[in-house]
Amino acid sequence: MINLIQDFRYGLRQIRHSPGFFTIAALLLSLGVAAITQIFALVDALLLRQLPVSNPKNLIQLFEQQPKRPAEPFFDYTFYNQLAHNSSTLFNVVGQIETIRAMEQQGHAERVHAVAVTGRFFLDLGITPMLGRLLLPTDDHAVVLSYACWLRSFARDPNVIGQLVQLQGHGYTIVGVTQQSFTGTTLDSSPDLWLPFANQTDFARVPNPNLDNYVIEIIARLRPGISEQQAQQEISALWTRHLRDAEMASPTGESGLSRGELQVRSIARGVSPMRSQSENGLLLLLTGTGLLLLMVCANVGGLLLSRATARERETAIRLALGATRARIIRRWLIESLLLTLVGGAVGLAIAYAGLPLLMRWMPPAHGIGFDPGEIRPLALYVAPDLRVAVFAFSVLGLTTALCALAPAWRSSSSDINIALKSTISDRRTHLFQSLLCSFQIALCTTLLISAGQITRSLANLRESDAGFDRDHVTLFSIDPHVRGYDSQRTWLMEQRLIEGVRTIPGIEGAALADRGLMRGIGLGNSVVFPAQSGGVINSSLNSVTPDYFEVMQIRLLAGRTFPPNEAASGQPPQKVIVNTAFVRKFLNGQDPLGKQFDTGKQFQKPRYEIIGVVSDTKYRSMREIPPPIYYTDEFGPKAYPDTFILHVRSHGDPRAVIEPVRRLLHSIDAELPLYEVATLSEEVDRSLWQERLVAALTSSFAAFALLLSAIGLYGILAYFVSRRQQEIGLRMALGADSRQVIWLVVRRVVPTIAIGLITGIALSWSAGALVRSLLYGVPAFDLSVETPATALLLAIGIAGSAVPTFRAIRVDPSSALRQD
Repeated sequence: MINLIQDFRYGLRQIRHSPGFFTIAALLLSLGVAAITQIFALVDALLLRQLPVSNPKNLIQLFEQQPKRPAEPFFDYTFYNQLAHNSSTLFNVVGQIETIRAMEQQGHAERVHAVAVTGRFFLDLGITPMLGRLLLPTDDHAVVLSYACWLRSFARDPNVIGQLVQLQGHGYTIVGVTQQSFTGTTLDSSPDLWLPFANQTDFARVPNPNLDNYVIEIIARLRPGISEQQAQQEISALWTRHLRDAEMASPTGESGLSRGELQVRSIARGVSPMRSQSENGLLLLLTGTGLLLLMVCANVGGLLLSRATARERETAIRLALGATRARIIRRWLIESLLLTLVGGAVGLAIAYAGLPLLMRWMPPAHGIGFDPGEIRPLALYVAPDLRVAVFAFSVLGLTTALCALAPAWRSSSSDINIALKSTISDRRTHLFQSLLCSFQIALCTTLLISAGQITRSLANLRESDAGFDRDHVTLFSIDPHVRGYDSQRTWLMEQRLIEGVRTIPGIEGAALADRGLMRGIGLGNSVVFPAQSGGVINSSLNSVTPDYFEVMQIRLLAGRTFPPNEAASGQPPQKVIVNTAFVRKFLNGQDPLGKQFDTGKQFQKPRYEIIGVVSDTKYRSMREIPPPIYYTDEFGPKAYPDTFILHVRSHGDPRAVIEPVRRLLHSIDAELPLYEVATLSEEVDRSLWQERLVAALTSSFAAFALLLSAIGLYGILAYFVSRRQQEIGLRMALGADSRQVIWLVVRRVVPTIAIGLITGIALSWSAGALVRSLLYGVPAFDLSVETPATALLLAIGIAGSAVPTFRAIRVDPSSALRQD
């Protein structure tokens, strides 16, 4: 113990004697630790962390899978009741369904996402509140707020418990607030509040007290010893029996229920549409930060190795006086430990402070809940937890070992006699340093090429033709249902809104659409022509008003657009407009005008008739090939009073029209909120969030890696010059000129850079499979990316060599020859 204390004191003295060296080394380590800790915290939150409920491992949810369609989690309430009472493989069966409500308080209406849950939902999941309590089976008109809603709408008021809020005219008492970490069973977005499922009848458009008419998501736990396959077999049998009973009870012999395959899926880590979208990008970032930390360790290890070589004589004297090699190795480990503790502590502080900044780069959530096309604030809870702390300390331990490995090995393996007599470094030390530097250059090359490819892909996506004008259109999302509008009142409001918008100065036109573009999701349907088969989703669709194509600058290629006041006649065949991709896929070059088609598995009646053809546009993302789309005009006095998006085209800055349109809507209905407002160019940029995030981070990593490579080259050559001053002095005394001395120095760095570049290019090719999923219009091998990266690294190598080379040619021969 006394020796250990002495070694710690010795390490502290070394830090005090070389503060500049330890400051630089600790700063490098802190940046590496901060980067990898932040990315791992994000990976942990999205890919690894389990739901904050009791025993999440046995938590499952039921889904219905139709062929070539996304799985749906919705079942009728009758089937939920049968499972709750008859299943032998499940217990704690609970249900939920998300709806959109208008929450009114103090004369202000707010559009909120509410989740109606069955009575034992919170009890069976084992969730604890942050304030108050959660819903109980006996609750009637009670409501629980999410942390996000409590923060946004109630300013984190601790006295919110007991307050009364109005949900579309029905009074509810706030009884609790959930923990910040609990966002429901979906990670990406959080509901604003939870209320009893029994009160669904409060919000029915057509009053119906029978809950069997409602759909519900079914969540349950597997009984001990029961696998997902066993549960699926039993529940599939119950589902088949339920469908048969529903058909027998129906007067028409049709149950009205779909007959997809029932699936049991674990939701221990929650449901997350973003998980599948961003998994490759996150793993790429984690790999990049790991490589960056390896570069930091190699760089710091090389610097420590130089110090170990410079202290060879000191080490040899200690060994001669009886110090053991284990004691020498321990001293280097302690010195490295002190260095990594300081750098790690600063790095963890940077990582935790920077997590909110990192979350600002993340995209909003979409493809979730009641309105899949809606864009909602991302509710992913990213915060340090035990796993992140264990990972961070494991990284610190590994960093300590890697940084101390080279100097400890070098010191403990020194020959005492040679070390006491020699003043020139042996070739092994220089070779090891050169290999470390080549390793850094190789990783730097890989990062530079990857960053160049991803940055170029982002530019290609931004510049690609989307088929519509993104620079002059502003989008306003409006939901008349939150104010209780019926079909007639909605249509009158839509007409007043469009007519009023057209009178605002600077506005060229306005139109309505059922769906927005570039949101990663849309509407699809099964299109079938006579003598063709359907049954799978093979076309996208959108409902628009007649001026939509002019507002969006989508060209009419044949036929005509929708005439005014022809919408929603209800008489088949309904008039539709299709794009050229639709014509290519279904009509094989035939004249599309007048052609009629149906939807479903087979052609039964002419449901739609084509009256026009427009140019192709991208629909869900900038990456996709323009899909087949057919457009309908279903806005009218008999249309369903659903959410719609107002598209406004302006002459100049599209954001300049936001306030005039907001004032116009307020004059029509002061309590009807605009819940989404954005320009179309912002929607496009938002759809490229993954490419922007990865491009920014990989570029930052590559810049840091360049700095590390330059420091590494400088360290090698500075060490080389300092250890060979006598040789350089002797050469100059014998007549060598400055060019020969420069070549002596430069030839040491050329192989190091060459090996690093060749290895880095090879690594970038082998890593192409990981990066390829993020690329767009960029080949795996592209000289326009590799050549600038190579030239930049060569320039960095020359810059890193400049100071040591200049120092070499300034060596005074007489002074160098007199050195011991």
